[in-house]
Amino acid sequence: MFTRGDLASIEVIKRALHMFRICSGLEPSIAKIEVFFFNVPMAAREAILNSLPFQLGMFPIRYLGVPLSLLRLKVRDYAPLVSKVKMRIHDWKSIFLSFGGRKQFIISVLQSMQLYWMLVFILPSTIIHDLETLFRDFLWAQGDDSRGKCRIAWDAVCKTIDNDGFGFKRFATWKRVLVTKHIWDVLSRRNNLWVNWIWLHCIQDGSFWSISTRPSWSWIFRKMLTLRP
Repeated sequence: MFTRGDLASIEVIKRALHMFRICSGLEPSIAKIEVFFFNVPMAAREAILNSLPFQLGMFPIRYLGVPLSLLRLKVRDYAPLVSKVKMRIHDWKSIFLSFGGRKQFIISVLQSMQLYWMLVFILPSTIIHDLETLFRDFLWAQGDDSRGKCRIAWDAVCKTIDNDGFGFKRFATWKRVLVTKHIWDVLSRRNNLWVNWIWLHCIQDGSFWSISTRPSWSWIFRKMLTLRP
């Protein structure tokens, strides 16, 4: 839930929780509920915490499997994604796979694992390099060796099958494509909270194509603006 950060809106939440208990017969797990503040004066924070039986939460946190933070995520915050890919590769190394099997496993399984993250975040170049290194080593692995000798440049491997490649996605390009999807959401004024916020606080009565970037805007939106050309 989002509030204005004052006691009046907190009372609305308390009444909503009370009605939820009455109507559903369910009891919210208060011990698991945390409250997070952003740009709220310290006096208001203390008054809210005294009014609510919730714990004070601290960023970054994990929500729906991905980290959330008020600031731009650091490279270390993407470690769970890299670890998940490593574990999946490790699980399959003990199973004999032909070269064609490893190629299909990368396309169907490993490269799909990043999609959810890339829809939410703009992956740093360091993380993209680490992931593609894992794929490359797994593709050319010999037996139980962690890596084998690369026979074809990765740029060639990532070409389409019609162009004599393997059909792998190049994450640097994929990242730009997914960012442009967010641009389309803004231009088509898709009805969601983030798009509405962008229009209200950033674009206002101007044009997405001509507004000037401001340092106070989120780094993701500023990254989107760099793709306007």
